Amino acid sequence: MYFDFISKHYLYVSSIGFFSAIISALGTLFFLAESPLWQLKMGKHEEGKTTIRNMCRMNGVEAEIEIDELDILLYPD
Repeated sequence: MYFDFISKHYLYVSSIGFFSAIISALGTLFFLAESPLWQLKMGKHEEGKTTIRNMCRMNGVEAEIEIDELDILLYPD
């Protein structure tokens, strides 16, 4: 509709959409946390447990018992 009724110069409008998509993609790349499952698989156990605690805190759930059980699974004696 913009091209038909307002202007024949679409480059400005499309470049705004392109750059906003790039900025949002880079923002998610730098600010999203890694998956706790990935962290546990890579041997980053403390970081994985911290991520799980943060997720539980944001959702209003107490999960210390489950995290303690996770310690038993990760470090069998």
